[in-house]
Amino acid sequence: FAAAWAETLAAGCADPDDLADVLSVQGRFPNSAGYEQARLDGLLPNWMPFAQPSFLRQMLRLPPSERRGGRWFRARIRRDAPRLARYPLVKGGVAHPYALPTAAATAWVRAMRRAGRAAPDTLPATFLDAVREPALDLLSSAETVAFGAYDGPRVRRLVEGFYAGRRERAAEVDWWLSFELWRRSLRRSG
Repeated sequence: FAAAWAETLAAGCADPDDLADVLSVQGRFPNSAGYEQARLDGLLPNWMPFAQPSFLRQMLRLPPSERRGGRWFRARIRRDAPRLARYPLVKGGVAHPYALPTAAATAWVRAMRRAGRAAPDTLPATFLDAVREPALDLLSSAETVAFGAYDGPRVRRLVEGFYAGRRERAAEVDWWLSFELWRRSLRRSG
């Protein structure tokens, strides 16, 4: 990262938008998308078009005004595939009209979420239902019960509550299960 930052400054790039984009490419991509990409590549090697160095170099050559708020992408869609603009976009479980600019779309999504109009993400609950028996086995295992960092009774109430019908706990149970599997993988590999 430091090398990319120094290279950007040495090239005379002192524009705050350019620096923010370089920071995003050097820090955000690898740290937020890198792990998921590695996991997916373990299942089936695939390609992330927006993380290709050639694409990123071309995007950084555009003026910041074209990069901001997805303007470049919207212009390409209007020019190359205008029929796509008829479909709404979805963010955070809320559909919004394609024509809304970024700030208006963000406001729309927030308002719809507050009004309870967001579609619930059922994937975590569906996954947890599919792994019910192994999850309950992990919960009751001696290794889990003996792990001192857990508030054992609270974790038990959380997991058993989810499987008893408290579906709103899916995200917390999913987090616990992911952590527990990760924690065990560290013990085995270390």
